[in-house]
Amino acid sequence: MKIDTYESTMSYLLHSPYELATNDVQFAVMDETDELVESYMVLETVASERLRDLSVKQRSCVFHDENYQGSHLYSYNLCVMRCRAARALELCHCRPHFYPFIDGPACTIAGLRCLGKQPSWHDKQPCRCLKPCTEIVYYVMSASRTHWAADGGIPFKQKASFRWEMIQPKTRLRRDVLFTFEDLLVSFGGGIALFVGKDLMAFAEFPIFLITEALQRTIASIK
Repeated sequence: MKIDTYESTMSYLLHSPYELATNDVQFAVMDETDELVESYMVLETVASERLRDLSVKQRSCVFHDENYQGSHLYSYNLCVMRCRAARALELCHCRPHFYPFIDGPACTIAGLRCLGKQPSWHDKQPCRCLKPCTEIVYYVMSASRTHWAADGGIPFKQKASFRWEMIQPKTRLRRDVLFTFEDLLVSFGGGIALFVGKDLMAFAEFPIFLITEALQRTIASIK
């Protein structure tokens, strides 16, 4: 795919369709006479539907369409934004105006000055946001940038040209349940059968046998 902008600069950021763009990732900027060609490798992470049977704490990830912490849609960057806004409300009793989707009073100039004195509100390390269960990450495999000088005798209008290609991935990551509760029961029963010489069915039949024998003795004594 190719994009041309005439007599204009260009800035772009490549991100997952399930994720939001934030200022934590630096946008690529192109001048009016830049020509950029890039190739990207895609790394996709998929998740088994069996993960939905587990709690968020057990699987340590959140599905995008899952209701988590009061939000009907989840993304890692959105979680970080909410965490930062909550931290700003705690320190300066206001939220930055560029977080309009967060409840709370917007910061005035005095509030922004307060946030400027508290740079820790923007730190995302204490947020402990979980990764999404499914995600798409792009990696730059090759890049070539050419800058055409304005006085180089360009016969047409100056333009910024960006051309990129996506390399088809050969592998992908998969989140799945490797050891279920049923597997635990089977392993536990196999261990008992190995060391004791009896399986779980025999242990389950033993109290039934004792109860049946006691009933027979009681009926015999009554007769």
